[in-house]
Amino acid sequence: MYCTRCALPLENGARFCAGCGTPVGPAVPAPSGQVPTQTLLPPVMPQPVVSARAQGPPAKKSRRTPIIIGAAVAAVLLMGAIALTVFFSVLDGAVKAGNTVGNLTNLGMVAQSDDWVYYRNEDDDSSLYKIRTDGTERTKLSDGGSAYINVVGDWVYYRNFGDGWSLYKIRTDGTERTKLNSDDSSSINVVGDWVYYRNEDDDSSLYKIRTDGTERTKLNDEGSNFINVVGDWVYYRNEEDDGLYKIRTDGTERIKLNDDNSDFINVVGDWVYYTNWDDLGSLYKIRTDGTERQRVDFDHFYSD
Repeated sequence: MYCTRCALPLENGARFCAGCGTPVGPAVPAPSGQVPTQTLLPPVMPQPVVSARAQGPPAKKSRRTPIIIGAAVAAVLLMGAIALTVFFSVLDGAVKAGNTVGNLTNLGMVAQSDDWVYYRNEDDDSSLYKIRTDGTERTKLSDGGSAYINVVGDWVYYRNFGDGWSLYKIRTDGTERTKLNSDDSSSINVVGDWVYYRNEDDDSSLYKIRTDGTERTKLNDEGSNFINVVGDWVYYRNEEDDGLYKIRTDGTERIKLNDDNSDFINVVGDWVYYTNWDDLGSLYKIRTDGTERQRVDFDHFYSD
């Protein structure tokens, strides 16, 4: 049997034509000597489909049509390839941070990477542990106190209380524990291939060092606390005048952002949030360019 609309062969027992979707009716008995036909039910498709048998000799096709279609397809494929290339280039070039700046402002005692949580276990001399996000596979990674935990790739970076508060790294499986410096290091921020930290042995000045322990570099000459590394800038509290400052990651363009006694700095997008001790510890925010300073709440951290 054939479809009465598009003339495609029909499978035995088929209820619809596989070509045009026309419902197939029961066969109608034909007069002797003729081929039976099927009853045509109301078509599902609104547009008519011309039977291949009724078309007659094929019309002469324009040579320009396949050329235009081919060019359009090629253009779409090219744009898709470019988009994918840019997308994966951005992913490959993305700078990875070892923890959120909010966590690091609060001593960085916990960090998450994929389905693992790395943390400081206060019940075991503040040793470094990890556990699955579902609460399974609790594992001890290293003895000794740990803080300012950062996880980048297969490495965990941290402040080791057991060795003069120096900067250490260890594999996420607990192997290859490595000392990176001999400085008393705090406010540790790992971003890309660099570790930024406050050097307590040098009046709390801002330093950076490569994740392999090379190129130790001093960035400023003032006490720096609550370090936030975002993009090409390092935001911090200047302990000489308690103000909020920023400096380029290469140590240039040191800029003062406010005159407030700023604490617990947290950079989110284009805003810097901080506790203003000149206003009884109220929460403030200011643009990263130092404009639009404003009070966020009227709840004081403490009262007289």
